[in-house]
Amino acid sequence: SDVDILAGLQPTQKDAFRANFTKAILWTDMSQHFAKLAQLKSKISHFGTANPAKFYINIDGRSISSVLLFLLHVADISNPAKPAPIFVEWCDRCLNEFFAQGDAEKKAFLPVSPMCDRDVTVKSDSQLGFIKFIVRPSFVLLSDLMPRVVDEILPVLESNLKYWEDQKIKGEEERNDTPQAVGSSK
Repeated sequence: SDVDILAGLQPTQKDAFRANFTKAILWTDMSQHFAKLAQLKSKISHFGTANPAKFYINIDGRSISSVLLFLLHVADISNPAKPAPIFVEWCDRCLNEFFAQGDAEKKAFLPVSPMCDRDVTVKSDSQLGFIKFIVRPSFVLLSDLMPRVVDEILPVLESNLKYWEDQKIKGEEERNDTPQAVGSSK
């Protein structure tokens, strides 16, 4: 189709749109996650969040952009914070995508990226780490800006974390119940 969503914009507006759109995509890059989280924590610390409404009034324009980009990033990593069974379905979809990447990396004789090797990645472990070190801290920070997150999202996230902890135990029990080949060590 020949639809140009930017058709009515001036060249400078198109350039600004492209720059902002690119910046938004790059904000979802996990390699920048911890640095971006630290930047936002610093801004929140500087402007305060005892009253989120005052935070939004006091924050400067560039910082508002960071908050909006952070919201996009949190949305991008939010699958583990969705209710059952949606969080499991999205986990499977994401891991299938990662495994396809890992398969392509193996085929090209490249090092396999973390969480992309179907032969070594354990689903429950991947989710436990993702939730504990990436998703939960992000939503806790988001709760400083949006207090409803504490009551509406964090309990779902904790329930899903418990689900993956139970899955890990179940998987370990199943591995322990599997007979070992003669001469193998466990």
